Amino acid sequence: MNFELTDDQDMFVSAAKKLSQSRLTPILQRHPPDRALPKEAMPEIYGALGDFGVTAARLPTEHGGAALSMIDYGLVIEQLPPVIALSLISHDGSITRLHAGASAELRAAYLPDLIAGRKIACTANSEPEAGSDSNAIRTRLEVEGPDAYITSRKLWIKNASVCDVMIVSCAVGLDDGNRPITSRVLVDRSHANVDISEIPLTGLKQGHLSEVVFDRTRVPSANIIGSPGDAGKYMTLAWNGNRPLLG
Repeated sequence: MNFELTDDQDMFVSAAKKLSQSRLTPILQRHPPDRALPKEAMPEIYGALGDFGVTAARLPTEHGGAALSMIDYGLVIEQLPPVIALSLISHDGSITRLHAGASAELRAAYLPDLIAGRKIACTANSEPEAGSDSNAIRTRLEVEGPDAYITSRKLWIKNASVCDVMIVSCAVGLDDGNRPITSRVLVDRSHANVDISEIPLTGLKQGHLSEVVFDRTRVPSANIIGSPGDAGKYMTLAWNGNRPLLG
């Protein structure tokens, strides 16, 4: 088995390293290392990532993505400052989940800006009593005609305080075994009332990890993604890629 990088991979690694050194690291150096980056710094970071073409690393090229293999994506992640790499993984994973099952209208409304880096995405799944187990969440999504209401407390959410778009996993009811029937809904922060507070970090302090509280937060029912019961499947779809990247 040959573990040597191909010529194309060598070029890709060199380009990612140059991106990190010339555009990303200088942004971090302009801000205190012991405080979360201000939201105003994020468009510059994501603009650079968008120019490089890795904001939607896993999407097919015909849908605006880079269609990278996980090995190639991992090679890029290794070159980025860790704070930015972790943020990108959350953003890209959220784009992957939005692309999987969202209506054509939602894709058209949000994917172009997310892929270009003009907007930032996150996924709100983990909860205090459930951890990241989508099949144990207690978040309620109540659908009332054209509107839906989210009631929840989410915890350890990457990018939440700087994002424009959230993919939120919710329970829409219980199955015969009294387990949550999970669904996903898109929350546009410019149109929704969400309470977000930063969690103090012991390392990578320029990053963003937050508690998110939804108190009957109203969203359009049209923002529900996919079918009832599919949230766990599509959360796992992205996690299966995220976990090796972090390892």
